[in-house]
Amino acid sequence: MGRVRARKENAGGARQSWKVKTHAMWKRVETLMTTMALTLALVAVAAATGKFATKAEFLGAVAGKSLTTTTKSGKPFNAVYEAGGSGIFTLGSNKAAAFKWTFKGDTLCSVFKTMNFTECNKVEIAGPTVVRFIDAKSGRLNNTYSVH
Repeated sequence: MGRVRARKENAGGARQSWKVKTHAMWKRVETLMTTMALTLALVAVAAATGKFATKAEFLGAVAGKSLTTTTKSGKPFNAVYEAGGSGIFTLGSNKAAAFKWTFKGDTLCSVFKTMNFTECNKVEIAGPTVVRFIDAKSGRLNNTYSVH
């Protein structure tokens, strides 16, 4: 009878361990979801309060400075926006290339002809060394840049 009891306790212990692991997993999911919700809320607040940069604010914060980030595919990206509507960028180990940009209202559109790519964003100046580009159509965060 002692052996049967030991087996039941071990089985119960295994179930307990599974429950603990499941609980821990759901706690991580809950934390991730909360973080995502807060990020979206911050973007929504910026949109609702008109906190996006104007052309003058954008130029004051970044003109002639280097904006650096890492793309979703893991490549380093660097761009320098000049006051006249042009700039230079590098992506990964590729050679530096020119790009053009325009600013209408609170929307920045950057045209990268060498990549056949145009991106329009609302710009949030989050501090002296952080700028966020938020997709002008979807309202989703496109990228966060360090400003040097």
